[in-house]
Amino acid sequence: MATDQQATAQGEVDADVPVAVPEVLPTMTFSGALHVMAYLQQAVPERDDVERHRQLYLAQGWMLGLDGRPLFPERVEAWAEGPVVRDVHHAIARGRVPDYDGRLDDDAVTLIDAVLHLYRAVTASGLDEIVLADGPWVDARTEVDNHPALTATISQRTLRAAYGRRTIVGASAPVLIRRTEPADADDVDRVAGMLRNSWAPALDLLAES
Repeated sequence: MATDQQATAQGEVDADVPVAVPEVLPTMTFSGALHVMAYLQQAVPERDDVERHRQLYLAQGWMLGLDGRPLFPERVEAWAEGPVVRDVHHAIARGRVPDYDGRLDDDAVTLIDAVLHLYRAVTASGLDEIVLADGPWVDARTEVDNHPALTATISQRTLRAAYGRRTIVGASAPVLIRRTEPADADDVDRVAGMLRNSWAPALDLLAES
């Protein structure tokens, strides 16, 4: 992967679907990208660091598309080699990804496990093909003319629009298997909020038609 000397182009990548959300969405309270990577190391030890970084990106995209909120707050950058979370890249390079300590909550683990299940049969080269053809990364790289020494931010808004659209048009998406015991009022309110967020892109599409 590229070095720290890369310049960062902060251009916004416009998506086809207008989504009226702030640039940085409210974050789930349970994680940072490094903790998600720690979970991935435990869950899929057979994968290498590059593959798990691909899965980290896909998990962020699907969380935004399905739930409307990011899995982790750190920004995703479009490096020449693919989507990268800089802090995670540095931790991997220095051998400083911690052991998983159980701090992710049930919603995070459910989403990550569903993403891992969706791509369970995809090889390393297959993950490369999926991620390096992904619209948000391709568009961000276009913003910097695919210059190998430049990076561009893949915004949360762009990821939410792209992955939200996929849930609408029937693309293969992670299947979230949640607990089955009776929910209390707070659980009901939380799930209702998640559903409102996940349908926002569809409602925006209808409003534009």
